[in-house]
Parts: sequence; structure tokens; C-alpha cells
Amino acid sequence: MPNSTVLSKGARITAGVFCTLFLLNSATWLAIDMAEHGFGALWDSWTGAGPHIDGAVTDPYTVGLLAVQLGAVWAAFTGARAAGGLLAVATTLTFTSAVQVFISTGQHTGDNRWFLGDVDMDTDTFLSVFIISGLLILLGLASCVVVLAGLRTWPTRRPSDPPARPLPAAAVTGAVLFGLLALCGAAWNVAVLLQTGGGQLDVVYLGHGVLSALTSIGPGWSAVTFLLLSAVAALLCGIRGVSARGFTLGLALVLLPTALISLIALLAGGYFFDLGAAQPFQAVLSRVQVLLEVFGSAAVLVLMGRPGMPVAEEWFPPAQPGPAQFVMPGQQQYGAPGQPQPGYAQPGQPQPGYAQPQPGYGPPAAPAPGYGPPAGPPQAPQSPPVPPQAPPMPYGTPQAPPAPPGGGFGPPQG
Repeated sequence: MPNSTVLSKGARITAGVFCTLFLLNSATWLAIDMAEHGFGALWDSWTGAGPHIDGAVTDPYTVGLLAVQLGAVWAAFTGARAAGGLLAVATTLTFTSAVQVFISTGQHTGDNRWFLGDVDMDTDTFLSVFIISGLLILLGLASCVVVLAGLRTWPTRRPSDPPARPLPAAAVTGAVLFGLLALCGAAWNVAVLLQTGGGQLDVVYLGHGVLSALTSIGPGWSAVTFLLLSAVAALLCGIRGVSARGFTLGLALVLLPTALISLIALLAGGYFFDLGAAQPFQAVLSRVQVLLEVFGSAAVLVLMGRPGMPVAEEWFPPAQPGPAQFVMPGQQQYGAPGQPQPGYAQPGQPQPGYAQPQPGYGPPAAPAPGYGPPAGPPQAPQSPPVPPQAPPMPYGTPQAPPAPPGGGFGPPQG
């Protein structure tokens, strides 16, 4: 079974702390707008049923960010299997949004206007949005590093629950939905570039002069961001990766409230079927994309919210490499191919524990070539050696030999 990549516990908790800060930022600005303008006026401004609120901090995209950040925080601190993908999406969207806000609030002046309506730059709110967006960029980078550095291969050394792949029906639904959304984003970018001829890129992609709130992002900026994320989500669903569930859930959480508010605005204002005469292709494309985001995101939330299919029935210990052995230079490691194994006889070698031929028995071995006496004339045969003589008898009367013991041969002794 191939190994899977999961987020370690330390990285999950650390990224969860960062996402908690992102969540507090979004919730705080939304609460400030509701306290200052009222929920009714804010809703009418979002849906087009009422006048536009100049200097508002939030827009419908803030609601989507709040939803995905809340989901990421919940998954991080509850140890959900989908935490890795949710944290990745929440961190990426917060970072990209902060970059846009930092640019727009930093460049806005009385003569270089980036926002609709009359926006007062001297208020504490405007300055706070600019400073906090810079801090969010740094925190977003730190959270990205934590998530990337915390990826580990499963199975891990410590027992843990196996990661889960999405079910086949959920994987197919996610791959089709986000593949279509990626195609819609690519088609929208091509159509806009052909229409503008490559000009006014700051208006299209950075929203120069058309931003409705201080934390709004440009239409092109949003299109490129979700084009890339949708392509990644479609790929993960296609291969049924273990991070597909969290990644698609994160995108669905941010897309559903944003697209739902846009659909309500189109239906309430009677613009849904009014395609216009100037840009009919872009109007049709935007309507199709809104419908895909609303109904497709709802389907993804239902299907991906179900428990996935674990990659293994239970945790099993990972394969451990053998202990490192000290090897001298020029030598091979113990057990290497071609090396003799201790305790086992090798071909052509005597078996340990068995008697070996003793020296002095058997025919003498032939001398090795190149060794022995130098060649010359044949030598005369030598006489056999003289046997050693018996030692001389000591002086005195010779002693009789002792009698043989009983039971020997010969006549009995009297």
C-alpha cells in the first residue's frame, strides 16, 4: 500500500492558532460594520436592495472567509481528519485577501481612488485595516510554512488513526464541480483580456476604483485565486487523495455564502435573466458560475462531510531500516552480497565441527610450481639411516628380568 501524507499534530495545533487569529479579525470587522450600520442596511447594500454604504469594511466575501476560517479552527482543535485541507484553504485565502487589502488601502488617496463612494482616510478604521492587513500577510506566510513543514508520511512511528480518502461518489462530484469552475475561471480571464486588449489590468485584477468595501478584492484577483484552487481541488478528487475532503470542504464553505448572496442579489434586482447587450458571453458565464457554486458547493458539503474510506483498517508500524554498521574503508558491510556469513560454511570450505584430515596422512601434496630445490643432475640414492644402538649395560651383576604377571602365556610357575 502506498504511503499517505498527513499533517502532524504539532503543525495542526499551530496552524489552528493562526486561523483563530484570522477568524477573530474577520468576526471583529463584521461586528463593527453591523454595530455601526445595522444588519438590515448592510444586507441591503450587499444585495443591491438599498444604497451603497461608503466606507464599509466588509462585503459578502468576508462572510465566506469567516465560514472557512471557523471550519478550519474547529477541525484543527478537534483533530478531524479533514483538518489539513481546511487549514490550507483558510490560510491561502486569508493571505491572498490580505495582500489585496494592503495594496488597495496603501495606494488609496484623494486623487488616486480605489474604493467606491466617499471614503475617509483619516479615520482609525481605515488606518487599522491597513496595518492589520500587513500583519495578516506575515501571519499568513508563517501559517503556510507551518502547514508545509508539518506534512508527514503515514504510517507514523506513533499509533494514530489512518487517514481517509473520499468516497467514490464524493470524489467524482468534487472532480466534476471544481473542474468546471476552473474552466469557467480560465474562460473569464481569456474573455476579459480579449475585451480590454491587455489594458486596465489594475482595474480588472486589483479592482482599482471599483472596490465596494475596504476588505474587498478585485474581480480578476478573485478569479485567478479560485482558478488555481479549483484546479488543485479537481486534481485531488481525481486521484482520491487523503487531503481532498478537507480541501474541497474549505472551498465549498467559502463559495456557498458568497455565491448565495450574489444569486439573491441577481434575483431580487431582476438581473439574472438580463444578459445585457455589451457583454453577453461574460454575463452567461457569470450566471452559470454562480449556479455551479451554489448547488455544487451544497452537494460537496453533503458528500464530503460523510466519513471517508480509511486507507488502512488500523495503524501498523512503519518499516524501520536496519541498524547502521561500522565499515572500514575498502570493506563491505556485513551481510553484503558475496560476503561470507559467520556460522555458515561456504562452498569449498570445511564444515565447522567435523574432523579434518590430519597432517602426515595421505599422499603428499605436489609442490607448487616455482618452489622447491633447483633443477639439476639426478642425485645418488642415500643409504638408509643406521638404527640407534642399545645403551651400554651398567657395571655389576646383571639382574634377572621380573616374572610375568599371572595369566600370561607359558607354563605355570612353581
